[in-house]
Amino acid sequence: ADASFDLANLRVTAGELDSKIAAGDRIVIRVLDADGEVEGIDRRVLAEVYLRAIQQAIADYRAARTDEALASAAKRAGIATLVVAIAALLLLRMAGALKRWIARRYRDRVHSVTISSFEVVRAERLSGFVRGASRLVTALALLVVAYLYLHYVLGLFPWTRGAAAELDDWVLAPLAVLGSG
Repeated sequence: ADASFDLANLRVTAGELDSKIAAGDRIVIRVLDADGEVEGIDRRVLAEVYLRAIQQAIADYRAARTDEALASAAKRAGIATLVVAIAALLLLRMAGALKRWIARRYRDRVHSVTISSFEVVRAERLSGFVRGASRLVTALALLVVAYLYLHYVLGLFPWTRGAAAELDDWVLAPLAVLGSG
């Protein structure tokens, strides 16, 4: 986050027992022989790999927070908001049209379910069930659109990328538990 820090100041110094990645006098990380053994390479090579990864992480961090990158993310978020608003309106209109089509098509065909003279299910109940199912499908479609929108928009900004990554666990994991139950 310190813009005055120069990435070229990060250096690897190899000692007898370890390799240190340091920025000036401040040690960032020590790489031991055991670390290299775990990866199956010499610790000096591993320290160089870590150095490049740290430099890249700092460069990416800074690039994601430039005025240009943030303006671009805000523009994409605005466009996504517009697209989602239009998609939601279209979904609601399609749901209304589907309800009207179902009502016209089945109004005269839906009758009460009877056994002898005993009425098991009234025609109004059947119509209510169809309307309820239609509302449920519409609500689920809107929730999916909202989830995709949140996942995308949260992923655009560096401060909320973690939340976008966790969104799957927050939303889909409970659904998986419900489904397995």
